[in-house]
Amino acid sequence: MKPFENQTGISVSNSKIQLVEIGYKNEKFCLDKIDEAYFEEQLNLKTDRETKIISTLQSAYNEITFKSPLHSKSLSFALPFELFYSMQVPYDNTLLHRDLIEEFRWEFSVLYPMADVENFSIQYIEVEKNNMIGKNTAIVVGIERKWISLFEKFCKQNNLKLGFIDNLHFASERALSVNSIFILRGLILNIFLSSKFVSVLLSFNRKPFYFRIIPIDNFSEVPSLLTGELTSGAGLNINKNSIDAAFVSGEDVSETTIYHLTSALGIHFQIFNPFEKIKPDLNLLKNPLYVQKNNSFAAAAGIAYRLA
Repeated sequence: MKPFENQTGISVSNSKIQLVEIGYKNEKFCLDKIDEAYFEEQLNLKTDRETKIISTLQSAYNEITFKSPLHSKSLSFALPFELFYSMQVPYDNTLLHRDLIEEFRWEFSVLYPMADVENFSIQYIEVEKNNMIGKNTAIVVGIERKWISLFEKFCKQNNLKLGFIDNLHFASERALSVNSIFILRGLILNIFLSSKFVSVLLSFNRKPFYFRIIPIDNFSEVPSLLTGELTSGAGLNINKNSIDAAFVSGEDVSETTIYHLTSALGIHFQIFNPFEKIKPDLNLLKNPLYVQKNNSFAAAAGIAYRLA
């Protein structure tokens, strides 16, 4: 059996990177590193030049690795929502994979006529008709290949390989599924909060069946937006009383955030520790990022946990 190689995940926002490195010692996975570094100047990933983005990422990466070098041979990235295009559309489950991709590419061209859809890398999750959603649909996410190329260049200049790329929420969801103490049965609501977006992911017995990214101007909008998503108006046959568990992750989610969401929606939201089942390096036990801010590293942890 091929020995396990350390896995490193990095989540990227417009103001900082967060890094998690997972190792394997004494036949057990372990948390080797958790750290973050802020940019000297905030990035605008949609408008800044590639050279500025790579230089800014490199400075933050150096700040972390100068303190303690990585042992990984590759880097995986959880990226902000503004780099992705998403939709949930009906699909023909008799089509072959290649034909489905082309069908989704056409759907993207209709929804986002200004986007360079011919250069999208597209992934999708098939959702079969069920009691909560009345037809076969696919959750489809696309990203322009130029972003894959940019992060490949970043990895290459650090003598590393590019592992995986995903959006912040899917990466965070992996951390919840893989390494939390919660038993995820029944209908699960998972939301991810960032400064510009809230995303909603619904799953049943660990299988996602609904996903949506919603732009926001401030947090005060979130409760009413979530109420709208959890109604039949969104094409779903659910109500908040049928939700078995609800979780929140994102940028600096606090107990106050949890209180406001729970009070406004009447749903008991919880935050989770993405390192609950993994043994930390002893040096991390007093690290405030590990002790107090672990939930904010859910996306970096989740992309580090991804093996395929």
